[in-house]
Amino acid sequence: MRGSRSYTGSSSPSSGADAALPDPLPGEKSRTRSRVKRFFSKLRGKLTKEQARSEIIDERCVCCLDIMPAECLATMPCQHKYCSRCMKQMVLTVISEEGLFPPRCCKLDIPVETILPVLTPKERSFYILKAQEYATPAAERWYCPAATCGRFIPSQHAKSASASQTCPYCSTKICSGCRDLAHSSRGCSPDPGLAAVLEEARIQQWQRCYDCGSMVELVSGCDHVTCRCKAQFCYKCGDPWSACACAASGQRPADFLAVLIGHTKLSRDQEAELSAVVTAILRNERLRDEEAAANAKAKMKGSRRESKRLSQLSIDLLCRDIIL
Repeated sequence: MRGSRSYTGSSSPSSGADAALPDPLPGEKSRTRSRVKRFFSKLRGKLTKEQARSEIIDERCVCCLDIMPAECLATMPCQHKYCSRCMKQMVLTVISEEGLFPPRCCKLDIPVETILPVLTPKERSFYILKAQEYATPAAERWYCPAATCGRFIPSQHAKSASASQTCPYCSTKICSGCRDLAHSSRGCSPDPGLAAVLEEARIQQWQRCYDCGSMVELVSGCDHVTCRCKAQFCYKCGDPWSACACAASGQRPADFLAVLIGHTKLSRDQEAELSAVVTAILRNERLRDEEAAANAKAKMKGSRRESKRLSQLSIDLLCRDIIL
C-alpha cells in the first residue's frame, strides 16, 4: 500500500502496555525505603503527641481557682492542689510570721520537697534560715545586737566555750554572757533598753510570755492568748492557760453557755473553743445587722431620690399646663 511503512525485527516499537520499565538505580531502593520510614516515623510521633495531649487532665487551683494541667499543680498531703504562684505566695507569707510556720493546708504540714521547687535560690536560703530560727528554742536563739543588722545567728556559728561571738554577717563582736555588744568590763551590766520596755509593759499592763519572754498586748478578745511560740497563757495573770485560776467556777461567760447546752463544767480548752464559737456567731450577727442597715439606708435613699424626681416631674407638668 502506498505511503505505508513496515517495521520488522527489533527496530519495531512496542506498545505502552508491553513496554518494560527501566531498572532502578542501585541506591534508589534504599533511598525510597528510608523516605517511607521517615514519613511513618513522623506520623507516629505526631499521633503520639496528639494522644498524650488528649490524655492531659486539667485541674483547678484551690486558691486562685485557675484551671491548668495537673502536672503544673503541687499536691498537698490533704490532696488539695496549688499552682506555683499561689504556693509561693503562701510560703513567703508564712515564713515572715513564726506563729504560722510551717506552711500548712488543712492543718497538715506541707513537705519541704513540695515547697523548695517553687522558690528561687535566694528564697530557698531564706526559708531554710527561717526554719532553723523557728526550730531553735527562743531562749537559745542568738541575734546580732547591732542596730544595722539584728539578724538571726545559726547555732553552728556560735562558739559555746568562747567569751565573745562574732556575727557572721556584719562581724560585730557579741558578749556571750548578756548577748549584747562585746564590752571590756568583766561583769555584764543590766540592759537599760530591756528595763525600759518592762517598765512600759507594767504601765500599759502588757503581759510577757512565760515561755519565750515575748511581750504581748491584748487589743481585743478573751484572756486566752496563744503566743507566736505556740505557748498558751492567761493574759490576766501570765500563768499557763491550763493552770490558770483567775476566774472562779461559774463566773466565766462560758459557764453560762455550758448550762444552756447541758454541761455542768467545762475544761479550759472546751471553754476556749466555746468562746471562739460564740464570738464567731456574734460577729456574723453583727455583720448581718450592718448589712441589713446598709440595705435599708440605700433603699431609703433610693426612695427619696425617686420621690424628688416625681415631684420635679409634677412641677414641670404643672408649669406646662399653666403656659398652655
